[in-house]
Amino acid sequence: MKSILIVDVDKRVVAALAEIIKQKGTSFEVLQASTGLEAVEIIQSLRVDVVITGLAMPEMDGFELLAWISGNHPDIQVIVMADAQTAMARAEVEQMGAAMVLEKPLDIGILTEKLFTEVQVSFGGQVRGISPSSFLQMMELEEKSCTLEVSAKQKKGWLFVQNGEVVDAETDKYEGLKAALHILTWEKIAINIDYTPVKRTRTIHQPLMNLLMESKRILDEKRAGGKKLRKHERMGCLVSIDYDLEDWSYLSVVRDISMGGAYIETEQPAQKGQEVVLSLSTRKPRRECRIIATVVRRDARGIGVKFGSLSLFQAQMIKAFLERGWVKN
Repeated sequence: MKSILIVDVDKRVVAALAEIIKQKGTSFEVLQASTGLEAVEIIQSLRVDVVITGLAMPEMDGFELLAWISGNHPDIQVIVMADAQTAMARAEVEQMGAAMVLEKPLDIGILTEKLFTEVQVSFGGQVRGISPSSFLQMMELEEKSCTLEVSAKQKKGWLFVQNGEVVDAETDKYEGLKAALHILTWEKIAINIDYTPVKRTRTIHQPLMNLLMESKRILDEKRAGGKKLRKHERMGCLVSIDYDLEDWSYLSVVRDISMGGAYIETEQPAQKGQEVVLSLSTRKPRRECRIIATVVRRDARGIGVKFGSLSLFQAQMIKAFLERGWVKN
């Protein structure tokens, strides 16, 4: 059984996160600590796979704990909870090897999403509640090599990934490119990850983004059933993004985006008609822009926003997002 250690001086935060993780009904064992020294004692006596830690703690703070884990247990993944005002702290912990940094006040939806997808990717096993396209984008970012067994209702298929690229695929009916496109249109899937090395002859040569765009087109046509499709092509993704709502800034996840708008997964309150400011950035080359949008719908998982008039530069940034699939601060 994998174990998660939650460390923070605020015992209410620790207890709340522990309860949420337990409510997910996963196989994770949840451990708790209120100081860095207490966390070290637990790690030295028990197996710990993931540490979720705050920074401000007495005796041994989060920086010292992260440094100790990096030097003594580099296999442990660390998620750092940092104050929103401490941008320098966020950069520092990322350089020190944290798996991810989440800002306070925490968006619990984002934390659990990352915990049960990105963290699970590194350990193998089964992942549910995520689309094949979002999952493959994570694999590409981490340059993983593995076999993904994808199941949906009575269907089953395999995607063979080498260094983050889909090189081959098969289902009971199809092989190669046709099989990959078929799998990528499935919904409500479960993914089993196998890191056992497998040699496959490469039959798929298209970049991942091309595969995702083509599968998205096929799925849209299937859903439309002869109806008019969206004005703007929408790309599914799972990308961290900063957005401003009223007087607060939040770190959240974009589930899909187009030249006309985006869907942001968040539990933060937002009403139709409210203005939201999204911050987009690319790493190579390093560019940033802010886009003003309006909330046009709200559901249990997040908000749909519509972009206002885009400048040429903003349009270019979104186009880069669509072409590369990953824009991350």
